Amino acid sequence: RSLQIKQGIVEADPYEKGIRKALNFGHTVGHAIEALLLDTPQPLRHGEAIAVGMIAEAYLSVQYAGLDALALDDLTKNILRYYALPKIATSHFDALIALMYNDKKNTRKDINFTLLKALGHAETDYHCSEKAIADSLSYYNQCLSKT
Repeated sequence: RSLQIKQGIVEADPYEKGIRKALNFGHTVGHAIEALLLDTPQPLRHGEAIAVGMIAEAYLSVQYAGLDALALDDLTKNILRYYALPKIATSHFDALIALMYNDKKNTRKDINFTLLKALGHAETDYHCSEKAIADSLSYYNQCLSKT
C-alpha cells in the first residue's frame, strides 16, 4: 500500500514542485547521516539513515509544525521497534549540520525540511535553527538510551 501511495504522489508531481516534497520527510537529516557514516566501519543503509532522520525531524515537527508530542513518541517507538540504530556522537553534530547545508532541497542559505503537522500530514519548506537541529539529534540519542 505504501508503494502505491508513493507511486501516486510521484506521478502527480514528477518534478518535485509540490506534493512530492512530502516524501522528503526524514531525508534532510537522514542523507547527512548516511553521507557521514558512508566510509566508516559501520555505515548505515539508506533506510536506516532515513529512520534516524525521521525521528530527528519528528522532533523538529513538534517544535516548528505543531506535531503532538504523543505522535512523536509513537513514531519514535515504532521506528526503534524495527531498527537497531547507532548513537550519533555529539562531536559529529557540526559536521552533520554542515552536510545538511549541501542538501539539494535547500533554498537560499537555509536548511530545508519537510515536517509533520500530524502523522500522515506533511508540510514542506520549514527552516530550522542549527540549535534546534542539534537538539533533535540529542533527542534521538536520548531515545536510544531508553530502549
